Amino acid sequence: MSLHYNGLFCVLMIVQPVVADTTIRLMIAAEVQPSACQLLLDNSGVVNFGQYALERLNSDAPSLLGSRDINLHIQCESPRQVAWSIIDERADTLDHSLSFSGVISDSGQRIVAADSLYGLGLSRTGRPLGAYRVEARFAHAQVDGQHVSWSWITAQKAGQHWQGTGGDMFTQPGRQWFTPTHHNQPLAFSRATVPLRVMAIIAPGQMLASGDITWLAGKATITLTYL
Repeated sequence: MSLHYNGLFCVLMIVQPVVADTTIRLMIAAEVQPSACQLLLDNSGVVNFGQYALERLNSDAPSLLGSRDINLHIQCESPRQVAWSIIDERADTLDHSLSFSGVISDSGQRIVAADSLYGLGLSRTGRPLGAYRVEARFAHAQVDGQHVSWSWITAQKAGQHWQGTGGDMFTQPGRQWFTPTHHNQPLAFSRATVPLRVMAIIAPGQMLASGDITWLAGKATITLTYL
């Protein structure tokens, strides 16, 4: 198997906390090199979590801001075998003590793995402001209009075999490649749509004073590769 760079998307989650409320948006900017396939996100990549008053934050535990869905589309000029991966560009802002433990996704998957956390930036005094997770909802994905199986491998490890996701799966930034498969062998396809569920948490309120909060910015890169 050989992997070739195709293009990238920068996924930017921005939170603008103020004393009265907070608006969170997931936005996307793209620089795609000419190729046989391209990546797209619905709604220009904007995911709005609504408004949150600072006093609504838990004082001694992370506050769950809920989840929002957005679709990832892969479009190819002709059937190709391709895979995609996500890299966290804000990993250095991640507080590994933050946890989604005890929270269960809509698909019934318990959220406990720390290696599926993405960073959300730092406060003015250098404190981690939160984290988010990206769940790939493969059970609801379509490939050329059909529901098929999906598999993954660990990034940058040679000689390994594709493993079935078994349905929806939390992505681990910089660690996995995903592709549709038949009997764990990559399929060539022209169109694929994968719903992504983004879930965010904010650090305990006692760690964040209103004057200490700045933009919460998480940035990830989605890379498409030929197989």
